[in-house]
Amino acid sequence: MLSGAGRPIAAVLREQLSRQLPPEELVRWDSAFARYLRGEDASDVHPGLKSLLLPVNRHFMQTWVKYDPAVEIARVKVPVLVVQGGRDVQVSEADARALKAAHPAAELVVLPAANHVFRGATTNDPLMQRALYTDPTLPIVPELAPTIAAWIKRLK
Repeated sequence: MLSGAGRPIAAVLREQLSRQLPPEELVRWDSAFARYLRGEDASDVHPGLKSLLLPVNRHFMQTWVKYDPAVEIARVKVPVLVVQGGRDVQVSEADARALKAAHPAAELVVLPAANHVFRGATTNDPLMQRALYTDPTLPIVPELAPTIAAWIKRLK
């Protein structure tokens, strides 16, 4: 499980948005998101949020909000490796720890300098990390592949 949320997506989205929106816009989001999930018009959100509420994605989102990653990982009967970036601005180390708590046999590894897509980050500022998401020439952190390989080798 790489950069996995440990909570339902509605909670993750709200947390992400709460760091970016003023309180009144967050209240508008809450209302619009609830209407969107019910199949109603939700166009009265901040223009930057409209892409999260596209009608074409509604069914996907309606099913995704019902999914609780911690509940699901607890059901897994095979070995699990949870890898989390220490500079992930989308999901937190607390999410990784929730997954580990739900599946106590899982191994948890936090790569301190990695962001959500396991590129090296020097800041937790989402704007400063933007290039790390979009530049395909940037490598993943050097610890990721050996961490996964070592875990696989221990499975024997």
